[in-house]
Amino acid sequence: MDYTKTVRAFCLNNQNQLFDVSYMASDYFAVMPRKTLLKILSRLTDEGLLLPVSKGVYYIQGDRPFDLDRAVEEYYINDNHGMFVGYKMYNDLQVSDYTDGTVEIYTNRIGAAHKTVGKYHLTYANVVFDNYAKQLIQTLELTEHFTKIFDLDYIRLYNVRQSGIRNYLDYDIDRVTKAIPYQRSTLVTFDRLMKEAGFSGSVLRNLKGA
Repeated sequence: MDYTKTVRAFCLNNQNQLFDVSYMASDYFAVMPRKTLLKILSRLTDEGLLLPVSKGVYYIQGDRPFDLDRAVEEYYINDNHGMFVGYKMYNDLQVSDYTDGTVEIYTNRIGAAHKTVGKYHLTYANVVFDNYAKQLIQTLELTEHFTKIFDLDYIRLYNVRQSGIRNYLDYDIDRVTKAIPYQRSTLVTFDRLMKEAGFSGSVLRNLKGA
């Protein structure tokens, strides 16, 4: 197999996107020796096809100017690959207007537990980020961290959590908590909130191994 030709063809077919080495080495190019892949990427960088972004992350050059914000969101979040958490999520949900210099993301598209790409701090979570999972994660994140959120709008917090509770599905709590290690106290609190909202079952009972 001509590995260089294979990697080059992939890049030409995926222009204007990021290339995360750790993820790609364990997924698309799992049969290729890692050292070989790194040598090929170095060669393609010298040719100008790839632009180094951070350690282990390249941008595949194309007909669009490089935009890190757009590239990160398209690669690590879109198509059910991830979601914003932290203050970016709080801002988007309008529970706080405080901002800090870091943007936190949960994603299933990195090959390590954590990765930093510019201002973005990525955390691996092995879950499909469909709308149901995202809404449950938002609710659990707010439940776990609300005492530490600056400039918190408590009324908005209540409304957002109630919306998450109304859309709760038993299937989601198990898959989400397997991927993201929430504290036991967070799950107990969420269970109480569910009961207060009229949910007759037990969230904790639906957790396998709980």
